[in-house]
Amino acid sequence: MNKKKKIALITFLIIFVADIIITGIFGIRADMNYGAGYTIRFQLSNTTFDINDIKSIAKEVFKKDYVVKNVEFFNDNALIKVKDDPTGEQRSELCSKLNEKYSSSLTTDDLQINYEANVKFRTIVEPYIIPVGVSTILILVYFAIRFKGAKEMAGYIKSIVVVEVLFYSLYAICRVKFSQLTIPIALSLYALTTLIYTAKSESLNDKA
Repeated sequence: MNKKKKIALITFLIIFVADIIITGIFGIRADMNYGAGYTIRFQLSNTTFDINDIKSIAKEVFKKDYVVKNVEFFNDNALIKVKDDPTGEQRSELCSKLNEKYSSSLTTDDLQINYEANVKFRTIVEPYIIPVGVSTILILVYFAIRFKGAKEMAGYIKSIVVVEVLFYSLYAICRVKFSQLTIPIALSLYALTTLIYTAKSESLNDKA
């Protein structure tokens, strides 16, 4: 192993170990979609609402650390998730602003408030395991047929592992919040790594 490869390997190991330590101590940071918080669910009877109006009201009441979602197809149920247990004043203000906006008669007793723990990382990635696994197997089969050897297959697996581990490690070390963009970014890196490695392998094979 030459000097450059040794330096790259040592750097990778340092980042990986730092990731394990930081994750073990502090856990994974997550935004309001995946992090722990309190959900406030309510129904506006005999009316439908614009989700943007609910977001505006939530911003006025809770200021920050909130997310708003539709929970029913007909837009008569909404869910607001906040980081901290809403105070009595916030609950009353929320009902007041909703009643003013939609001429409803919502009271604090109509608010269904529940605590939700952090979404488990396994739950988030589970839907992608089979599609990514099948794709990887098919790509490996292509390498086995195209290059008739295990060298390119092993190199591809190593490239994918290194890129994804570095991505996750930098997320943890820099304390970037896990959000709805995280998985698409990870999948994009997977696709980009596949394209680059395949193109490089084809180029080397043509020169051989």
